[in-house]
Amino acid sequence: MAPPSGAPVPPAPAIAPAGPKLFAYYSSGQPSSRTDLIQQGSRIAVLAPNWFTLSTADLTVHAGSRSPLSTTPRDYGEILAAKRVDGFELWPVINATFTGANGGPGPSAGQAQLSDAAKRSRIVAEIARVTDSYPVAEGVTLDVEGLWGGSGGASQRSAYNALVADAAAMLHGRARKLAIYAPGRTCAHDMPACTTWSAQSYDWAALSRAADLLTVAGYDHGVWAGSAPGPITTSAGWRALVDYAGSVSRRKIVPTVAAFGYEWPSAGAGGGVLAGAGELDARRAAGGYAPTVADGETTYTTAAGHVVWYENQGGVMARIRDAAARGMAWWGLNTIGREQPELWGGLVPAG
Repeated sequence: MAPPSGAPVPPAPAIAPAGPKLFAYYSSGQPSSRTDLIQQGSRIAVLAPNWFTLSTADLTVHAGSRSPLSTTPRDYGEILAAKRVDGFELWPVINATFTGANGGPGPSAGQAQLSDAAKRSRIVAEIARVTDSYPVAEGVTLDVEGLWGGSGGASQRSAYNALVADAAAMLHGRARKLAIYAPGRTCAHDMPACTTWSAQSYDWAALSRAADLLTVAGYDHGVWAGSAPGPITTSAGWRALVDYAGSVSRRKIVPTVAAFGYEWPSAGAGGGVLAGAGELDARRAAGGYAPTVADGETTYTTAAGHVVWYENQGGVMARIRDAAARGMAWWGLNTIGREQPELWGGLVPAG
């Protein structure tokens, strides 16, 4: 069934002013995500399902993996049913990953497209096409990753700022909203001095001025599938991120917690597989593995010698409370359905 088109945009739901409010990413196709949405939808202010992908080859947006926009996204009916009951706003995600020579003398051919004003206009037109095709959505979430970050602080900051400003202007002209995803800072100092990976390409101040919300990753502080095993985040890293976020905008920036972890095949680097924290904890209990719990993280080693780390329920709650204590108006969850079920018992409904 194709998504409805031409239907009037529903009015924005009333959201209680008390915060922090929850911006929840949603991975379609996972039974636990659907169950959580049905049970916890009243706690969500904005739901961002991962529905769309921008192809960096031809700069067109597809539903899922190369499917046309007329193809109904996964869990479309379930999400709209929950939206009608719980009144959260729907800001579906458009994902894009530009890969290339980060740290090299210049951006790759794919990354360089963002420096071309005509190609940025093409991307904005594609975002408009998604918006017009899905009038039920109040906004869009743009997750562009893999921006070029070279040595000496060189980056695609200005090009990406221009793309986001143009996209925000287009969406606001259509009475829609824009959220932007940004990775956590990977350097000890402010981003202009950052020279690792592409974090310096995300200008939090400029992006939050243009967009309605800026969701920032409070995780992956040096750990990902290709790294050696280690904590998904740390209390010190989270506090530094929230402190910087608060200095930019307590109202617009959304510190986002990790409801996931990784299982590595060994204690060496590489080969890690992402899984939900709830799933990893259930495997620990089923296998009878002795955990080590510290700083909001759980780690254990399986009988096969696999090394597991994940952000546990206590750690997630501590991060959320810390953000609230520092006056942040929002917190984010990546993603609903991956968390340990006990998390929800400590949260107050949004409405």
